[in-house]
Amino acid sequence: MVRRLPGLRFEARAPKPDVVLPRMDIAAFVGFAARGPLNIPVAIEDVAQFAEIFGPDAPLAWDRQRGAMVYAFLAPAVRAFFRGGGRRCWVIRVADEKAHTARFTLTTLKAYSETGLSAQPVQLMARSPGSWADDLRVQATLERRALPEALLDELASSLPLGLWAVAVGKHIPLGPRATRLGLAQGELVRIVADNRTLWCVVARGGTTIRVAMIEALADLLSPPARPLCEALTCALWVWDGSAMPLRLSGLGFAPDHPRYIGALPSDHMLFGQDSPSATPEVPDRRALWREVASPRFPLAGMDGKALLLPSDMPTLPNRAFAAAPDMEDRRTALERDGLSDFSYELFLDQGMDDTTMFSLAAQAEWLRYQQPEPRRLRGIHAAYEIEEVSLIAVPDALHVGWERYTPPKPASSLRSVAPERPTWWPFLACAAPDGPLLDIEVRSTGAVLLSWHAAVSEPAWLIEEACEPDFADPTIVRPASDESATLWPGDVMQTRLPNRTAGDYFYRVRAERDSGAGPWSNAVVAEVPDGEQTLPRYEHFLPCNLRVMETPELQIAAAPDDNGTLTLSWNPSPNAGVRYIVEEAARHDWIGAHTLSETASTVLTIYGRPAGVYYYRVRAVLEDATSDWSNGVVVQVQPPPVWALRLPASDRLEREQRLTTLLAVQRALLRMCAARGDTFALLALPESARADDALAATTLLTSATS
Repeated sequence: MVRRLPGLRFEARAPKPDVVLPRMDIAAFVGFAARGPLNIPVAIEDVAQFAEIFGPDAPLAWDRQRGAMVYAFLAPAVRAFFRGGGRRCWVIRVADEKAHTARFTLTTLKAYSETGLSAQPVQLMARSPGSWADDLRVQATLERRALPEALLDELASSLPLGLWAVAVGKHIPLGPRATRLGLAQGELVRIVADNRTLWCVVARGGTTIRVAMIEALADLLSPPARPLCEALTCALWVWDGSAMPLRLSGLGFAPDHPRYIGALPSDHMLFGQDSPSATPEVPDRRALWREVASPRFPLAGMDGKALLLPSDMPTLPNRAFAAAPDMEDRRTALERDGLSDFSYELFLDQGMDDTTMFSLAAQAEWLRYQQPEPRRLRGIHAAYEIEEVSLIAVPDALHVGWERYTPPKPASSLRSVAPERPTWWPFLACAAPDGPLLDIEVRSTGAVLLSWHAAVSEPAWLIEEACEPDFADPTIVRPASDESATLWPGDVMQTRLPNRTAGDYFYRVRAERDSGAGPWSNAVVAEVPDGEQTLPRYEHFLPCNLRVMETPELQIAAAPDDNGTLTLSWNPSPNAGVRYIVEEAARHDWIGAHTLSETASTVLTIYGRPAGVYYYRVRAVLEDATSDWSNGVVVQVQPPPVWALRLPASDRLEREQRLTTLLAVQRALLRMCAARGDTFALLALPESARADDALAATTLLTSATS
């Protein structure tokens, strides 16, 4: 064995390939949302931020098979992404151009033109399109800050003829004392003096104020005892359903104010650009944008640069006087959301329809930068410019679509069973009869329950039934199921007779012994009602205070409005001191009915009923007397959704036709991912698809992605 000498040796080794897998924790989701900007990618860091910007799950259509509302898949997909460890995602809300943006008219805020000759109520808009703003209520309140009276002396001393001779558009210099008051640029100052009201705006630089409007006092006989000078700002209050109101204070009335009401950004402005531009002509509004961004304020300003002046504006909020959305658009909620026409056009940019995998990049550059009017890409193509995205999903493309649906009319109410009343018994003689003492009870089903006392045990009993009180033509009856009478503790015999039809039945019983028949019991009468009032038997002895109450006739005086408020009315009773009991039920057979009101009036207004079907009835009550229930009326508040999911396809051809929208979206998604080269597309099929549908879809997608 030969030993090798020590030394150096060089070996050439191939370097390891630097393979870095793409990040899979940043995704893009395209779909339907209740609110938020349209066709603009928004970076979302967690589920709470998504709910703040895009709201709750968006309702779409009614599933007639499951009897439940179908919601958009976008929100569940985002929540599942973060539960699975996702770091950040980009969300793109899509809808067509028919989506409506709600407007709110503030009658206590007027917009004045440059000439000051015309004034219109101010309209604010919801921050994004959709029916989500239907529940919003908006009110503006005035914020006042008193200024020292010495300011008036400085202003008057700077004018040769005093404040009473100043004209609109005049710039009044501010003295040293006024500049120390901290008046902001564009702040509104109201001066009341010399029987006039001067509306002034602090000019740029804060050294002068410009007279914007002059008004004569409404009551010249009682002018203010002392001159008034104050700085005014505004606060906006927004109520969303039953939640606590949102408040945005310190808003200005003039366009030069950095917190001008008209400069509140919409979602398109807030998420469509980096930050508001600040120029010498436009004040810096970045602080305002940061404040309304989180928590997201639900309102946006109107277009224009008009001067706004308060008109009888309150200083304290009151929801009862808050403004509701203007109902200028009477379409359904789904139509105002821009989702009534379910097709692939909702998800794609129309300018990218005819592109292929090789021409997509060039077409995207042309639309964004090179055409005469550049614009952003829409739909799924809006994610093309997001470099960090590695996964793209379109969960709402899995829907099968919806169609208009006319719900069936609610069932008519059934006739009410007469309420229980004191039984009108025949007058009994003072001497007890020789036979057993018979008692009776009539059930609501018409069954008759007889019971009597037996002094000794008898072998058999005979029960007679007749239609006349003299028992001229009696019938021997048997207990229910041919059962004999049962002996109960206390020597009480009891038996039940089958259900009887409406009418009067007379009964008596006697014992049958081997030595002969025993004496007859007292006669009792069973009055089986037919739904109408059971009248007393006037041939018998009756209480002196007995009354027969007339049955009210119920009707709908005012149909339910958009807020679920309706009015019922009924004819009055001729008796004095009558009270009426109104019951409400959710079923036509009155099961689960509950007392809604007990009133002496013949008119009842019911407020704020949610969507559904309601049944109402009324009866009159006076001491122990009561009438029968009135006729039942049915009220349908805000009928069920007029959009319903399409029913399952009946054959394969129909199933393939319904997959057209999905395949068109997935085909365009694959083309865009292939053109980028660094993005994966997440594809799926609806739960109604079969195995052969999956094979056919795969074949179509792999053969036509270019």
